[in-house]
Amino acid sequence: MGSNAASKAGMGGFGMSFRPRPSPSFAIDIGVDFIGGRDFNGERRGEQSLTINPMIFVMPRRMASLYFFGGLGLASARVEHVNRPMSRYSYVGVDGGAGVELHFWRRVALDADVLFFVRDHTDDEVARYPEFIEPGTGRYTNTSKGAVIRVGIAYYW
Repeated sequence: MGSNAASKAGMGGFGMSFRPRPSPSFAIDIGVDFIGGRDFNGERRGEQSLTINPMIFVMPRRMASLYFFGGLGLASARVEHVNRPMSRYSYVGVDGGAGVELHFWRRVALDADVLFFVRDHTDDEVARYPEFIEPGTGRYTNTSKGAVIRVGIAYYW
């Protein structure tokens, strides 16, 4: 969240994905994530996202395989503000990252990665309520960026 975030800021969640893998070194991850908690400003926030990420696996036949991914994402959020009515936001963005997949059974692997994203706020609220307003200067933006650390289990059938 950064050093300027509210003291009670923090979010976590759950996600799942479908990962067709037509070859050992290539897959397409189609995932949904559900995240909730308190955002940068300390306000209650819930988000849902859909991502589509082509993946490239380095040395895919090893027990540990490094992978890279990048793709597109859509998201929506519900924010309970302290000083105004609840808002619903929508976003479009790009993401990318890297991770490692550890095969510990023939068809089961443990994945850990970092997903970086940049997205734009795209709904009707954009004109009235920008995504972020800097308190000291009044500067604002409708673009947000961040990172998510993910850990999961993959089952290949």
